[in-house]
Amino acid sequence: MSLILLLFWFFILSFGLSKWDWVKHSGIKTKVVIGLFGLKVIAGFLLVYLYGHFYNPFHSDIYIYFNDALRLKGILLSDKSLFINILLDHDILGAGAYEKYTQLQYWDSSNTDFFIQEKRLVILINLLFSFLSMNNIYIHSMLMAFLGFIGQIGLFRFVKKQSDINPIWILIITFLLPTFTLWSASILKEPLIIFSLGLTLFFLGKWTKKWKIKYAFSFLAFFIIGLIVKPYVILALAFPILIFIWFKLKDKLSLKKQSLIVFSGLGSILILFQIFTFLGLNLFEKLSNKQAAFNKVITIAEETSTVGSKIQLANLEPHLNSFLVNSPKAFFNVLLSPCFSDYKNFLYLPDILQNLILILIVISLIKFRKKPSKKTLPFLWLSMLFVLILFVVIGLVTPVLGAIVRYKIPALVFVFFILLSFLEVSISSERFKTFLFHKKRIKR
Repeated sequence: MSLILLLFWFFILSFGLSKWDWVKHSGIKTKVVIGLFGLKVIAGFLLVYLYGHFYNPFHSDIYIYFNDALRLKGILLSDKSLFINILLDHDILGAGAYEKYTQLQYWDSSNTDFFIQEKRLVILINLLFSFLSMNNIYIHSMLMAFLGFIGQIGLFRFVKKQSDINPIWILIITFLLPTFTLWSASILKEPLIIFSLGLTLFFLGKWTKKWKIKYAFSFLAFFIIGLIVKPYVILALAFPILIFIWFKLKDKLSLKKQSLIVFSGLGSILILFQIFTFLGLNLFEKLSNKQAAFNKVITIAEETSTVGSKIQLANLEPHLNSFLVNSPKAFFNVLLSPCFSDYKNFLYLPDILQNLILILIVISLIKFRKKPSKKTLPFLWLSMLFVLILFVVIGLVTPVLGAIVRYKIPALVFVFFILLSFLEVSISSERFKTFLFHKKRIKR
């Protein structure tokens, strides 16, 4: 019965992808789209299986989100008033109510730095999925993979339009990069952030081309969804988006003037943070506290087990000087980790191989480099700034290699896009292009 249900949902989702004009407008052939989606679904199933059989499922994010959704569904069906109270965080201290509330491991997000408690969205979405899945965790994984896949299509269309990279390379990086596909394919926050990131950028591209209100509203809607899911990722994208919009408006600016604007903008942001500090809102202290909180969690975990992927970070002080001194090392820690010496288990292999490919691409640039066209500069600035900001923030506060691997996923593909924008290597096989894409040019 479970297999029949899985096949049923895969058929329904694949049929939807094959008939959706927005997907067709990517230019990718339907059979390729379905094949790529199938690979993503399998990756999600693999992740569920591995965390259920080789790790403690009670400590796995995938199983915690899934079980919390089922517990919340049980509360909804048995006591609707308690369900509403839990949603609103109201009157949950009554007899039996608090016990049920505390069983929801990820519902209590009181430690978050933001007013939006992002873990709850994952639980609520899987609560809705539970009415379609007959409580089958693999169907939940497939539905989450579908959301991530839609984001990947949006990202593909954005990069295809804004860059001069060969579409085959864009397809390979967007859909076949192992860690990007793996971690955005199951019951985690990553599929939702890729969903919101891809569609935010897609509608940003549409808006800056036609400047229509409907595209602006769509862009803002998915930007806000991203804020709900993973605020630090979308906030890291805010300044790059402003730069992208500005350079789209002022498309006659020289590279020298664009560089001056970018570095002036970064400097202005740091000055603004310093002003906030004088006014009592110390954003550097928030980063410092985040690092301290992470270290505390690791210390507690080490009392019962070994944290094999722990890395030693320099103590981050709550002031600008400490931020600037530690940022370069933080950036390269995230960019280059993990390496061969960091190997702990087979889940590290895709990341290690990806970093090896990055090194090979950098070496290839010595001989096979090109100058990107001027029209692609807004995309390159957006990509470089997003990678820089996100990697620095992650590297400053995250002392666990396994967490770094997951946290950097949204910006990882942009590292490859940046390098490929400067690499003079093409795939000239017309047969390969014909296999992947429609011959007739399709609206992007």
